[in-house]
Amino acid sequence: MVFISNFRETFNAASGDVILNTMKLKDFYETLALVPLLLFAQFKFKIFNLKNQINPVKGLGLLTSYLVLIFALPYPFGEISYSVKSVVESFRPLEAKHTYKVEREISSHFEQVRKPNIILVSMESFNGLYVNKKTKSGKEITPVFNSLLKEGLSIEDFYGNSVQTVKGQFATYCSQVPLIRGKASYQLDNTLIKCLPKVFSEIGYQSYFHKCFQDLSFDNTHNFMVDIGFDHILKTDMSQMTEYERTHNVWGWGVQDDISYKQFVKNIKNITSKNDKPIFATIHTVSHHMKFGNVPKEQRELFPEQRSKEEAFLNSLNVSDKYLGTLIEELKANGLYDNSLIIITADHSYPNGEHGFYDAQTSYFQEFFKIPFLAIWKGEIAPQVIKEKTFSQVDILPTVLDLMGISEKIETAGVSMLSEQGSTALLVQPYNGVTLAAVEWPYKLVWQKKSDRKLLFNLMIDPKEENPISDKPEITARLWDKMDYIIFSENRFLNLNSTKRKLLSASE
Repeated sequence: MVFISNFRETFNAASGDVILNTMKLKDFYETLALVPLLLFAQFKFKIFNLKNQINPVKGLGLLTSYLVLIFALPYPFGEISYSVKSVVESFRPLEAKHTYKVEREISSHFEQVRKPNIILVSMESFNGLYVNKKTKSGKEITPVFNSLLKEGLSIEDFYGNSVQTVKGQFATYCSQVPLIRGKASYQLDNTLIKCLPKVFSEIGYQSYFHKCFQDLSFDNTHNFMVDIGFDHILKTDMSQMTEYERTHNVWGWGVQDDISYKQFVKNIKNITSKNDKPIFATIHTVSHHMKFGNVPKEQRELFPEQRSKEEAFLNSLNVSDKYLGTLIEELKANGLYDNSLIIITADHSYPNGEHGFYDAQTSYFQEFFKIPFLAIWKGEIAPQVIKEKTFSQVDILPTVLDLMGISEKIETAGVSMLSEQGSTALLVQPYNGVTLAAVEWPYKLVWQKKSDRKLLFNLMIDPKEENPISDKPEITARLWDKMDYIIFSENRFLNLNSTKRKLLSASE
């Protein structure tokens, strides 16, 4: 399904890594299973003749039988079956049981409106399960992020709402649950949605989006950021790099993050020097991107020889964390650290074999969705760790408005993280036949669409999600009701988009 859902990016050079990384030995076995079917069909129906011609009707029947066989299996086996199942699912939209209010009142806990510079860091593929964790040899995996925790507000049970960058951006910047079918950057008219840049523009801010990956057309990123209201959209400029940096510091999916962070801060200073407006600036990193094995040997601090996928992943996460230290140093050196609201989070998580999975499109476990969240605002936010409350990317916008002292009614799927009650993390795994989940600490309900299975886990006593429980029907019912919002939201946005297209067509 990675190929199907990302068809527009198929011929982008970077996409080869994504597609090849999803193809495994099991996919070879699945393809090999076609051989006995072909032999039987040839013996029985004579599909191929001696002139190497194919009977088109019988050939089509064989292919159809093979695809039906794959789809009939209750659980997918490889990327081929992922594709078949997900394509079929895309033509079977879900219907929501309820309708919901799309606007929520944000009531700030502060009386005075404050307008600091706001800097949001979205770190690529940051698996939140490794925060404050060490290797077997005792080395911290994310020492920089760990050291920053004592300076701000962090959320222990925080989630990315889906498993792909553009879906995480939609949740973070627009405070909405990502689509199941397709990507908002392509599927929706995002000028109709009031996202962070537009919200901030109305209260006197300017905005700046920085992408470390060199291709702003990838996933329609540039057009998406224009539509949701960013004033400045830039990528890391390789012409500003030295010859040594271009030779030694470009690997994996692009320029390593420490260089991008320096340009990011330099651009913030340049933009803000031209007027008195505060800025909302956000950067999306790239160094910790799958396949994770490209970290230069001289930068591998945890496992110099990295003999496994797991070790390569941790080396990559560790070096990404190290680069974060460069950003903090640059912000301090340029007078931006002490008077800015700084948010550090991720676009999505990524599994590292915790349940035997190494691809983000395959399952529903915690390692697919858990990401970090940290908000630092010196002198304004008291350092604390919020435990036993669940939040996710859609809660970032309401939280920022709350911290700024702004009370406003906005379209959002989230709530402020300063509220007494936690939120409900609504999770979308759009691949592998579609899996949805709803989390309210300590419970997590998972629904697999193809098999129509509902699995309830108590994450406090079963963090590895090994033993579904069946003695909490009232919790299952409540989370099942909450999960319905994912379907309502998807249909609402797709219908809104369809309505505008019809109106435009009628006016022509």
